[in-house]
Amino acid sequence: MDIVNVSLDFHKPFQRIVKVTIKWFPVSTKQSISIPRWTPGSYTIRDHSQNIFDISLKQNSENIKLNRFSSSTWNTNVEPLKELVLEYFVICTELSVRTSFIDNQFASLCLSSLLMLIEEKRYSSYSLSLISPQGWENHTTLDFDKFYLAKDYDQLVDSPIHSGIFDVKTFYISNVKHEIISYNIPDYI
Repeated sequence: MDIVNVSLDFHKPFQRIVKVTIKWFPVSTKQSISIPRWTPGSYTIRDHSQNIFDISLKQNSENIKLNRFSSSTWNTNVEPLKELVLEYFVICTELSVRTSFIDNQFASLCLSSLLMLIEEKRYSSYSLSLISPQGWENHTTLDFDKFYLAKDYDQLVDSPIHSGIFDVKTFYISNVKHEIISYNIPDYI
């Protein structure tokens, strides 16, 4: 199956960093990897790459050199049909719907600011696993069956994730479940 496996590890929220791991089997020898310069619903060019550090790509446990083509794109050559593992870290300190934020109370993750696009895998299926702090709940619009599932990269990055200890109010409209999540609600409300 042509699926891309993504893991987001933010189990130490005080670090305010997400460790991203992406695994896939390349079809072609030439690979192009980029971080979006956009955020769903926003028409401003962004520089999400400024928050990324310690990028590594491995195949057969060997480091593969990534060549930076532009501020948000890297290219490389690999062996086709052998698993690639891309790992990097993202600083998450800006509380906005267009970026990602983590602190000791909650995480608000805009996936276009976190997830690099593997150009040849844009229309592949994606599975997403979240490694969050103990006791935190994860909320997103993605379907869940052992992992969160997305039909392609675009659906994945258009599905923000909120994680933490929340007050959740559930309601239904036309048999469709909706949730309002909130945290740190004052006692007088």
